[in-house]
Amino acid sequence: MTRRHLAAILGILTVVLLPAASFAQAPDVLEKFLAVAEAHTDGSYNLTMRHFVRGKLQPEERVAVKSRKDGAVYAKWTGARNKGRELIYRPGWNGGKAWVKEGGALDFAAVAIALDDKAMTYDYRRSPDFFALSRMAEVLRQWMKAGAIQPAADEATVVIKSDETMRVSFGADGTPRSLEIENAKGGLLESYTYANVRMNGGFADADFDPGNATYGFPGYAASGIFIDAEKLKKNLTRFYGGVTDYTYVMKKQERIGEKLQDEQTMRVKFRKPGDIYMHWLPGAHEGRELIFRAGKDEKVTVHEGGLLGVVTVRIDPDGDLMKRDSNHALTESDFGSTIKKIYDNLSRGQAAGKSS
Repeated sequence: MTRRHLAAILGILTVVLLPAASFAQAPDVLEKFLAVAEAHTDGSYNLTMRHFVRGKLQPEERVAVKSRKDGAVYAKWTGARNKGRELIYRPGWNGGKAWVKEGGALDFAAVAIALDDKAMTYDYRRSPDFFALSRMAEVLRQWMKAGAIQPAADEATVVIKSDETMRVSFGADGTPRSLEIENAKGGLLESYTYANVRMNGGFADADFDPGNATYGFPGYAASGIFIDAEKLKKNLTRFYGGVTDYTYVMKKQERIGEKLQDEQTMRVKFRKPGDIYMHWLPGAHEGRELIFRAGKDEKVTVHEGGLLGVVTVRIDPDGDLMKRDSNHALTESDFGSTIKKIYDNLSRGQAAGKSS
């Protein structure tokens, strides 16, 4: 066998045996990004993103991101959707979970959430560790290995074709500018636009710590949840102050004395300062109705369901009949009482070191 024959056979074997991406030379711009990702210590950027989940393309979200080469991420949502949400993730910290707090009225609490938890993936196809540029580079390498690099419309863009199509564009400095992922029919699944990309800003550990005073986390607890009792009371009281009336469906089951009562389901209407209407739905006491007018009438008007519905009675709201199947006063049915009870119990628990 001549050298020419051997070379020809080896060439054929190379084409047949190696995956497509391995013999399709990665474009210079992609190689430059991978080099930048390998050399960088940290980076920051403003991200605009959308994800196709639950059968539709979700609204645009804007996030300010800090990341470190080891995969640490701090993210703050700055756009209209989820504004004020903050997230910190550090590999090997917090049991491998992200530490998250919401914005607005719910910013009194922070919780630990696993990256693959349904709460984390509800609005997103990709977990937030992807915000780290080092993780993005890892994903691109995986796509290059599994897919085929195809010609792009311009030299700054790379197209990688697999079961889905990734289209990613880079700046002249090798940092990312945009990334899109489409399904086989060209439908958009994910989109990311990167702005104000800065590399090697010299971030310290404090930049990835929920105790950072410039961040909005209420605190941190290794137990997996932290609640600021004072902020909870302030936020919920402010919210409740703007409410005049509301309805809700309540399920309850209580132990009265030694006996656990049957579960009850009732529809409740409440109007400030203390007007209450309750209607018991299918289950225990189905058909019962109750009306109480605070300051207008000192009695509760009640009738039972079924055959006893023909009889209406008026009873003392604090009397024995009202306490027959409840440990709570009727006036505790309003959200204001619930807020106070949560605050009081949480404050006592935290003072005793039994809750966070």
